[in-house]
Amino acid sequence: MEHIKPQSEHWVEHGHEESDVNIKGIVTFGVALALGGFIICFALYGFYLALNWGYEKNQGPANPMTAAAGVKPEPIDKTETVKDVVDRLKSTFPEPRLLANEYGDYDVFAKQQKDRLHDYRWINQSEGKVRIPIDRAMELIAERGLPAPATAPKAAPVAKK
Repeated sequence: MEHIKPQSEHWVEHGHEESDVNIKGIVTFGVALALGGFIICFALYGFYLALNWGYEKNQGPANPMTAAAGVKPEPIDKTETVKDVVDRLKSTFPEPRLLANEYGDYDVFAKQQKDRLHDYRWINQSEGKVRIPIDRAMELIAERGLPAPATAPKAAPVAKK
């Protein structure tokens, strides 16, 4: 191994570092980091409290038609019942009102659509028009084919100027 030469003329002495890790600096940094984190958390908490206070301060009265579920509407006088209050509110606010039971309304709508697609019904009995289920209509089209399209009347030629 004589052909391998060191890159410098000075040999590095074998040994150890004279100084260790600065424990005091690491602990100081950790304490400052934790203290800064707590200060930021408390500052943000105060900021959110101030925002909430401002939001609550600027709110108008609640709309009586959007009362929370389970909350009874307040009567004007002591003799007015809950039914009277609801009737008064319905007469006060015109249609369309907010949906009182949107999931129930959707279920009714979906059932109507399903019945319309899967039941036989008269459209016009005097003309003999009948609504048939969609599955039966597809079977009939597969058997008979589509009807021939009606020919459109020819358009009159446009006179050139």
